[in-house]
Amino acid sequence: MSSLLRTIAACCLLAQVSQAQSYFTWTKQSGDFYTASNWDLNRIPGINDVVIINNGGTATIASNAGERALSSFELGELEDSTDSGHIVMEGGFLRIGESQGDSKIHIGEGTVLSTFVMNGGTIFFDGPDDGALAGSRGSAGVNESDWEIGEHGYGRFEMHGDAVFRAGDDLKISENAAGHGSFLIDGQARLSVGSGIAVSKGGSDFQEMTIGGNATVDAGNSMGAGHPDGHTDEGYLTLAINGGNARVIVQDQGTLNFRVLSSREGVSEFTIKDQGQVHIFDVLAGTGETDGQGNADRPAEVGGFRNSLSSGSNTESTLIIQDEGQMTVNADNGLGMSGPRGSSDPGGKSLMVIRDSGSFRVEQDLALGTGTSSETCEATLEIRGPEAAVSIGGNFNMAVDPDGMVPTSETEADGTPIPAKSTLHSVITSGSHATLQIDGMARIAQGILKVTLDGYTPRGGETYTLISAGEIDGSFREVELEGAPLAEGLSWEVAYTAETVTLQVEGQSNNGPGEPTQVNVTRDGASVTLSWEGSSALMQSGNISGPWTLVEGATSPMTIQADAHQQFFKVGGSLE
Repeated sequence: MSSLLRTIAACCLLAQVSQAQSYFTWTKQSGDFYTASNWDLNRIPGINDVVIINNGGTATIASNAGERALSSFELGELEDSTDSGHIVMEGGFLRIGESQGDSKIHIGEGTVLSTFVMNGGTIFFDGPDDGALAGSRGSAGVNESDWEIGEHGYGRFEMHGDAVFRAGDDLKISENAAGHGSFLIDGQARLSVGSGIAVSKGGSDFQEMTIGGNATVDAGNSMGAGHPDGHTDEGYLTLAINGGNARVIVQDQGTLNFRVLSSREGVSEFTIKDQGQVHIFDVLAGTGETDGQGNADRPAEVGGFRNSLSSGSNTESTLIIQDEGQMTVNADNGLGMSGPRGSSDPGGKSLMVIRDSGSFRVEQDLALGTGTSSETCEATLEIRGPEAAVSIGGNFNMAVDPDGMVPTSETEADGTPIPAKSTLHSVITSGSHATLQIDGMARIAQGILKVTLDGYTPRGGETYTLISAGEIDGSFREVELEGAPLAEGLSWEVAYTAETVTLQVEGQSNNGPGEPTQVNVTRDGASVTLSWEGSSALMQSGNISGPWTLVEGATSPMTIQADAHQQFFKVGGSLE
């Protein structure tokens, strides 16, 4: 930009700032936002004006509203009052808070719910496309103003249809212990913020964000993931802090992209279900999209705070990936469950559950229970059933830091550090089970293996590969089998190799030593029916001396088709 243009721009900016703000108060129960007679000043609010709706009324921005501008607005302006107000936006293009000195937005400061509902249209708030900030990693909008939902009262923000919202700084849901906020986005709607999204800072109620439909939410690029005109300074998703209660749900085919995750104090519930997707990566640089060959444009997030859930001692966080939900992490510090956000945090309680056909992939390390306090730090990775997919591109660190050292400050009498509680929980639901795939090292020597049966009774001979890694470092310090009782004659055995950890069902059920189960064979034409007593597993082999393979899902009686191949069957015993 030439010096002359810069001078003209500066003069225009000063002229805007010098114009005094006017405050417009809504006077009707309902009506068009851009009808002058609906406001107390009997004119249409514009770029330097703040609008206030306190009477419970609803102002509608019509689909043909065109491009407009405002300084700010307040819906339900006064704390601890019964004031409330509502805006419904059907269309148009609204620029808000783009002049120096414009204030943040408040949706719901009173004790009665206030709402802003976008059924269409576009909002640019706090200069998300400001050319002077394009590509910056240290900018949070023109005024660094927040879009506040229920900061001190009851507020709700909704986006539907093809609505678009872009902001330079933050989206905050109940940024105060007195607040009650919620945000819902669905349809084909798009939301992006340059700085971040915060859900719940204190208070006893759950504050909520729900992403559904085919909606996309991006934190870390003010103009949307990978957009060259956007800017950022953090790109966070922050769940409960200051004793708050946060609930985030990504459902249907909704997508949430951001740069860094945290929950620090309070209770957080994060659920990814249906075909919802959550991705952590450098949102300023990458689009998050996948090409026809399955390659995703999700470059690694480098530096800054670590991704962590339950970094503080008084924190309880649950992350559930179910149905066909997906989560990926590409950040140089990986992800820590009950791990530090900064250089040193005590760690609280956390649980990650991957079930159904849900999938989780972290390109770097997954740390489980790596806080500095063995008294408060407790983390569990629960893998449920055979269809879940869990993979780690780096190392799996159970109660140890990236160097393999126990980081806790508490020690035994001899000075040995007491590890935090770090548990791999395998919930077995059938004759097969998902394998935790680790490209690097599985540091499990300070970890606990917990096994639970859910709806399945082993019959003997089952083998489950729980971990497959580049290297297995040690063996579990504890194995908990109380939730996986077996029939008399059967027992669990955990076996370790250089690259795998397997869980085997040894022995033979319902039979004494040396008394094999009898298999009865009857033939009817080309069909052969096998029947046997007891609950032991059926195995087959092409040779009477083995090796034997488990017949998945076999129950007595079982009918097979006879062919020209010789087959031997037995019930129970080993696979050798």
